[in-house]
Amino acid sequence: MPKEEDVGKISKHFRPGGKLAPIEDRAEYERQMNALPAEQRALAEELTRYADLCRHFAEHDMQMLPHIVRAVAQLSSRPTAERATEMKQINQEVMEYLESVGEDPEFRM
Repeated sequence: MPKEEDVGKISKHFRPGGKLAPIEDRAEYERQMNALPAEQRALAEELTRYADLCRHFAEHDMQMLPHIVRAVAQLSSRPTAERATEMKQINQEVMEYLESVGEDPEFRM
């Protein structure tokens, strides 16, 4: 289990201004995506969609489905093309879930 100070050191890289922070400039995002090999680009696109879905869940005070979180966590050991395909299926399942619950807070997790 990582120590709190280690998590802080790591997470700063993902905050605005960090080397792994989200790219705010759409043209820069597209340039970097287009520079990737096809398999990596497909995976990056699906991971971006997943991040957008996670942001939606957070903005609507919802928790991501636990089996989805586990499935995403298990992808790192698979080949890139396989991860892209599985992420696409995961994203589809999350979208179907969101469509089925709508905006009714009674059904939120």
